[in-house]
Amino acid sequence: GRNEASRNDTWLVCLDQSGAGQRIVDRLSELGHDVVAVESSDRFRRIGPGRFAIDPTSRDDFGTVLRELSAGNRVPAVVLHMFSVGAVSGAESAARDYVGALNDGFVSLLALAQALNNADVTSPIRLAVVTNDAFEVTGHEIVSPGKSVALGLCKVIPQEYPTISCACIDLTWNAPDL
Repeated sequence: GRNEASRNDTWLVCLDQSGAGQRIVDRLSELGHDVVAVESSDRFRRIGPGRFAIDPTSRDDFGTVLRELSAGNRVPAVVLHMFSVGAVSGAESAARDYVGALNDGFVSLLALAQALNNADVTSPIRLAVVTNDAFEVTGHEIVSPGKSVALGLCKVIPQEYPTISCACIDLTWNAPDL
């Protein structure tokens, strides 16, 4: 079945600041997958082969990456959106960082979904939205409410864009080794 990613599939990984996404990129590359990494920046830049920097809230920047990948016959089959993974140091900090968390999660995810739709990608895309500490599980977590908003988009994206399946993966932050 299509549950496992083929080595021929292209992975697009939107990197977090903690390095967890880069470790995933490295591992996927070791396993022979075609991997494209996207870093958060204030503007679009081509960093090197298979590596870009973009404004994560810019649909145009995501669109530029997708057009380049499509031109190289590398349309992603799997997308890991990890822009919102990062330390949550306390409840006060989480509340104060709400807008930043909202931009890294919800706004960025919306821009990505719209860019995928505008790219007229007809092949199925599996989108995994990776957050950390967005949800309370044991009652002892410090929860970042700005990160949890992305779950709503995970439910809506497949309804709006039938070729995109979406899953939300919420990790617990155990810095420095997430």
